Amino acid sequence: MTDALKHHWPEYLMEATCLGLFMVSAFTFGTILEHPASLVHQAIPNPLLRRFLMGLAMGSTAIAIIYSPWGKQSGAHINPSTTLTFFRLGKVATWDAVFYVTSQFVGGIAGALLASAVLAGWVSHPSVNYVVTMPGDAGAAVAFLAEVAIAFVLMTVILHISNNPRLHKLTGLCAGALVATYITFEAPISGMSMNPARTFASAVSAQHWTALWIYFTAPLIGMFSAAEVYLRSRGSESITCAKLHHDNDKRCIFCGKPAGRSEGILTILSQVSKVSAHPQGSPSYAANGTLSVFKRNSGYSGNDIAEYSQPGSNGLTLDSQGRLTINEHGNRRVTRVEKDGKLTILAHRFEGKQLNSPNDLVYRSDGTLFFTDPPFGLPKFFDDPRKELPYSGVFALYKGQLKLVSTDLKSPNGIAFSLDEKYLYVTNWDLEKKVVMRYEVGVDATLSNGKVLST
Repeated sequence: MTDALKHHWPEYLMEATCLGLFMVSAFTFGTILEHPASLVHQAIPNPLLRRFLMGLAMGSTAIAIIYSPWGKQSGAHINPSTTLTFFRLGKVATWDAVFYVTSQFVGGIAGALLASAVLAGWVSHPSVNYVVTMPGDAGAAVAFLAEVAIAFVLMTVILHISNNPRLHKLTGLCAGALVATYITFEAPISGMSMNPARTFASAVSAQHWTALWIYFTAPLIGMFSAAEVYLRSRGSESITCAKLHHDNDKRCIFCGKPAGRSEGILTILSQVSKVSAHPQGSPSYAANGTLSVFKRNSGYSGNDIAEYSQPGSNGLTLDSQGRLTINEHGNRRVTRVEKDGKLTILAHRFEGKQLNSPNDLVYRSDGTLFFTDPPFGLPKFFDDPRKELPYSGVFALYKGQLKLVSTDLKSPNGIAFSLDEKYLYVTNWDLEKKVVMRYEVGVDATLSNGKVLST
């Protein structure tokens, strides 16, 4: 506990402040749009239009918080339900979850009390009523179901967008858009909370405790359910981090990414052939315009390197947790560099026989690793006596088990997925049959219906 507090207190303070600011924004715009004496309220008699403007204001507030420097560092949960869901997913440590939730409640209450003091009689007017969340005319049961539903959708969107390599930077925009939509259309049903700390902060200011149980249970049920569905369909390996905006230069207390490193500025290179600078093929990285060695002897660790023409590392990629995965041509294996620098061997042998020389690789979003295995890393290629497998395969590391999924090609090389991951593309580096194949991919990593896509 003390260690977490000592090292992570800035993030706890940021969470408290961000939710406090959210409450100040809610009280302010609620007063402007709903107080009878407000000129804006008088100019806009249509309640739907006023809710639309309130949704626009609060959605924009959420987006601003998520993409702010503090939001980028803390992860911008500003909601105990979000924090506890990521805790359930194993992405938030126990004491971080405890202090995050505590900070969110404290920050929300502080923001609400500050806004109440500044706005005084305005925010206490029955038409504003400290922007409390309460069930609509349909009653508590309907409000409960509505809160479960909107929380389920929000967490589903967050998990799918934040863990998509191409879309993850849009997570904050999507979350803000949902907040705006919910306030516009759902607020008359449940008051639109999804956030126990936000509801409790208004309740403290208004001394209004009606149906508080709804907002402490329904959001958790909705978000936990969304997480469970995501886990069953995509797997835990596909969940990258607990931050809503992870690709930035702020440190991450959840996955250990240090400050100053943005995922987008790291370029890792691989040298598969022998060169004078790094004769055993060393991945290097270019960051901020500088080039330096990332890992030496990355492809082959033997002493007879002179015999090899392509002993170095070949295919490189990052998994969902940002760990570098390497196809070691000369060592004939697939390895992963852990966050502490240690090396984990992912694939080396299949059915007792050593792999040829893993070439290219790609991860599916559920964490399944596909790679090609021609013999190009062996000194004599196909005629090398050290070659143990009678084929050049395409393999899949599915749920910890290595599966041979194709032996169609003599020289499978490059490999990639379609955007929807329904198809796997494999190139064949065979002088007599240079083709690009397309396979349908099953949930269990099987390949079927291979077709020549290009020659």
